[in-house]
Amino acid sequence: MSTLRVLLCLLLVWTANAAAAAESGSSTTESPPHHSEIYVPAGVVFFSSTNRLIAGVGGGIGYRYDLDSIWTVYTEGRTSFYTGNIGTLALGFTGQFSVGSWHPQLGIGAIVFVGDSIRVSSSTQSAISVPAAFAITTRISPLRFVRGRFAASALSVDVGCGIDSGSRCAIALSVAVLEAGLRF
Repeated sequence: MSTLRVLLCLLLVWTANAAAAAESGSSTTESPPHHSEIYVPAGVVFFSSTNRLIAGVGGGIGYRYDLDSIWTVYTEGRTSFYTGNIGTLALGFTGQFSVGSWHPQLGIGAIVFVGDSIRVSSSTQSAISVPAAFAITTRISPLRFVRGRFAASALSVDVGCGIDSGSRCAIALSVAVLEAGLRF
């Protein structure tokens, strides 16, 4: 008879623990997941080819959409000033993982540089370069943190190979030193 009492007590304890776990699990799943984020990056841009130099410091606005818990697509526009008025438009996708609030990202994208630049002309090349430069980049965001509705990044680097009117691979770099975002 005492074995039966022990089994009944264990069954009651197990049932109470299962009910408590179900209640706590349902309260954490009530909040909807955040799929969209509007963010503001601030930093530097740099593009250097044999016939053009673009460099600037500035900021802009971006939009990031989480396709699922790993894949994200983004687009951002920035304005910068140093070698003149510069505009950049970036588009790409990233993969991410999360450990607590740490959400580092790694991805691939493209950047278009438009606006003023320092142009180098030579006697061997008489063609005037087009006003836009294009680059395929790799995005690395090792210091990205997400907490609830807020996101922040202390460093996000886009580095890659630029294409500028037939020249060889140009150095293309876009660094967001600080970035703050709101998720919804």
